[in-house]
Amino acid sequence: MAELHIDAPAFWKKLNNLTSLWKERPFLFCEATCLCFAIGKWVEDAASQQLPALQEHLFGLEFPETILLLYPKKLLVFSSPKRCGVLKEISVGCPEGFSVTFEECPLKEEDANLRRLQALVASIKSSAGEGPPVRVGILEKESENLQGTFSKVLLSIVRSQGIQTVDISKGMSDYLNPGKGDAPDGAISTDKQEADEDNGDEEEEEVVNWAEKLRNRKGDVKTISEHRDQLQQEIFERKQRESENRSVTREMQKKDFSTAGRLARGQVSSYASEKELPGHALSTAELRIMFDDKKDSVLIPIGGSLVPFHVCTLKNVALVTIGEFPSLRFNFCVPVGGAGAYVPGMMFPESTFLKELTYRCRSVATAEKWVTEINSSVKRLRQHESTQRESEGVVKQPTLQASGPPISRLKDVYIRPTLKGKKSAGFLDAYPNGFKFTAGSAAGGQSVEILHANIAQAIFQPADNETLVLVHFHLKSPIILGARKTVDVQFYAEVMEEFERINNASVRERGEEIERAEEERHHALVKRINTEFFTWTKKIEALKFEIPIRHQEFGGTVNRSSVTVRRTPGCLVSLVEAPFFVLALDDVEVCVLERVIHGQKNFDMVFVLKDYTQPVQRVDMVEMRRLDPTKDWLTEKGIKYYECRQPLAWPQIMKEIIKDDQNGVWRPWSENKKEGWASFLDTAGGDDSSDSEENTDSEDENFNLEDADESSSSSSDSDSDFDEDEEEEEDDDEDEEGNDEEGLSWDELEAKAAQEDRENHGSGDEDSDSDSDRARRKPKPKPKPKPAAGAPPPPPPPPAPQPRRGGL
Repeated sequence: MAELHIDAPAFWKKLNNLTSLWKERPFLFCEATCLCFAIGKWVEDAASQQLPALQEHLFGLEFPETILLLYPKKLLVFSSPKRCGVLKEISVGCPEGFSVTFEECPLKEEDANLRRLQALVASIKSSAGEGPPVRVGILEKESENLQGTFSKVLLSIVRSQGIQTVDISKGMSDYLNPGKGDAPDGAISTDKQEADEDNGDEEEEEVVNWAEKLRNRKGDVKTISEHRDQLQQEIFERKQRESENRSVTREMQKKDFSTAGRLARGQVSSYASEKELPGHALSTAELRIMFDDKKDSVLIPIGGSLVPFHVCTLKNVALVTIGEFPSLRFNFCVPVGGAGAYVPGMMFPESTFLKELTYRCRSVATAEKWVTEINSSVKRLRQHESTQRESEGVVKQPTLQASGPPISRLKDVYIRPTLKGKKSAGFLDAYPNGFKFTAGSAAGGQSVEILHANIAQAIFQPADNETLVLVHFHLKSPIILGARKTVDVQFYAEVMEEFERINNASVRERGEEIERAEEERHHALVKRINTEFFTWTKKIEALKFEIPIRHQEFGGTVNRSSVTVRRTPGCLVSLVEAPFFVLALDDVEVCVLERVIHGQKNFDMVFVLKDYTQPVQRVDMVEMRRLDPTKDWLTEKGIKYYECRQPLAWPQIMKEIIKDDQNGVWRPWSENKKEGWASFLDTAGGDDSSDSEENTDSEDENFNLEDADESSSSSSDSDSDFDEDEEEEEDDDEDEEGNDEEGLSWDELEAKAAQEDRENHGSGDEDSDSDSDRARRKPKPKPKPKPAAGAPPPPPPPPAPQPRRGGL
């Protein structure tokens, strides 16, 4: 076997390029604190993978069954003694302040190597110290198909210890591909060389699958599913302990902002006494309609005296013509029920309310004046009530410390929601205790202030195959923006170039070289804007910006829109399209996975919040292949989940839970399976056995799809084949017959149906048979035949056959 060597100076130059890219653009590496390159056995298509390409680029050789663990100032190499002997050449020329450690692991020493790997994971876990939590960067797609022992065992131990792994494929792609991003100097050779060319070497012998051995050790679980179930039980027990100090849901009184309600409660009045009436109302000899704009009241003559009515009791006033005389019609508010119920009607259900009054007018001009003034007063009052309603929950923010120059500024950014409904670019300044956005002239130069103390989640999402790069703030308390209340404020820049909007045909006409130059220019633009936003976020030390993890994104339906949902370390978000979706995982009480049925294409995720008064959050229409990764993710985040086969009626369920909680009988995490969440969710799990299906159907009878809320019903109208397949199997024969009947008139179809009824029920032998025989022989009812295309709907059947008019 030829002697192998590594060019140490070239290695350190290339490694320095990698660490520099990692340091300068950590969002490409999902904020990983260490990078793990675990390569298994050599495979035929290794040239198409990043792990072999990285080894070839750094060392000029390939080292199967080797683990490289890279920290900002340290490199740890885990491999066999023979390969470590070659790799130790890189020790020469090691930069000052950087260290390299080699761990020799003979393949046959299984138990010893297992202990070495466990010690390695322990060192990874303890490396964080008092800093941010450990995030191990791996190449996700290649890690799922690893061939070998070291790499498989290492990732199994990492995940079993609850250490978070993130995908660094984007960062490694920018590093390994020249011409895109911060690629190292020189192209990467695709010719592959093995560090050990002796295929007969005993180090290449088949070894015991350490991952299986790890799982089968005493105290460990046997399968991933059992491991997950064990962790879920630990989560349940932890929530049991935490629930001992939970606060009971308080009864929430819905605030009434209507003036009519305050009038009914005596908080508002037109006039406290006759002395407050306008002077001309008392001195006039002739009673007539008057409007007092200072008191927002209309004085109407009834029974020989002027009776005041506050404008809050009026719907509107209209000028109508009755016969030859113009008349004023006063339309009053009356109890009608529903969401916008009239508050006095609810307070005094037994009272009689005046609906309308009509008075003949002598002067049309005077009548028109009253109509204009009174309706304007009614409209002004409604707007005031709406403003009060929008301002509910808005907390007055502290003063922004903007006396000095800003810490950092982002230029040419837009804000959502828009100001005055107009899209206008502006600049976003960062100050010691908050942010200030100043819009351009298109929005009148308005400004928006957001304080650090009011920010619950801050998210930075770089542009990756999208048109926007953005920073998003999810607020604790709402603010008024664009005359509306909101808890989500977003600042973004567009990276879509005009050349991407033109027709593909015209692009082809410009030639491949020009098209390639345009693509490179667009890539450079995206990189520049991403870097500007990221640098801006790093200068804000008072906030920690979360970055969505790209490889964990999935499609779903949120707020009836199909969107891409992404995970951050502490949230579940969808930020590209409005309305925005931000779910803080710390606010989640329990997650319910609905429509988990064998053969189903999609399932739904329902998140019940710790604040029971808040509506549940939903992500519907998630692909079924995402079920197990979703369970693993929920378990990793410490969220208890349940499965059920049907969408549940959550509004009704939460009303009952709130009622029980206020009465002190709700114990969400009770050991008794007849109490808490387990009372109706644990029995609705996704067991495939027939007994469990029967139990689930009976338990969920009161929470079926028909009673589900509007969002649940919309999500259940999916492309599921469950119910539709059953109907298709039952109606296959009928569909064949129905196809022959298309094109017949209604008379012909009814005659044919009557003939079939006589043939099915005309036999006289049924009386002599038993009930069970007749039941078995009873034909399946046929669906009503389809009419010919374009035919009108059939008229109701007559009591006896007779000709009808207008037949087809």
